Amino acid sequence: MTHSEDMNPVISSKEFEKICAFLQSDEDDAQIILWGPSADIPTALETVEERFRMAFVGVPNETRKTFEDGTNIFERVLPGRDRMYPDTDSEPIPLADEYINKLSQNVPVYISERYQQLKGWSVPEDTYKYLLSKNLVPLIERISANFRIRSEIHRDISRAYF
Repeated sequence: MTHSEDMNPVISSKEFEKICAFLQSDEDDAQIILWGPSADIPTALETVEERFRMAFVGVPNETRKTFEDGTNIFERVLPGRDRMYPDTDSEPIPLADEYINKLSQNVPVYISERYQQLKGWSVPEDTYKYLLSKNLVPLIERISANFRIRSEIHRDISRAYF
């Protein structure tokens, strides 16, 4: 994309004169020229039109990158009320009830419940942080269930990790 007001034109002034003559534009008219793959042109035109409409409302809330020569380029739109998560540019993806139900069967246990569980097993408190941060409590549960270990033995199992 280029335009007739570009400080570093990629099209010569003679070429712009020909474009102005073809468009029958006046001296005060500005020209914008887009080029690229034909499949991309409709999207480019929509984007340019959207930016024009935004400019009539005010300066868009965006981040621009500046260059030493005083020029700048668009980087990204700043997040605002309509741009907060979830992404407002994407359509919601519907999830089947079966999928949600399957996921809900594998929800992690609250840390407060794990704390009480460790306390109930008489596991020394100085091991809690390690066991919880490494997610070892489910392993201790499986060992206990598979080998039918009594609750008093949990303390010794947890010590085996140090």
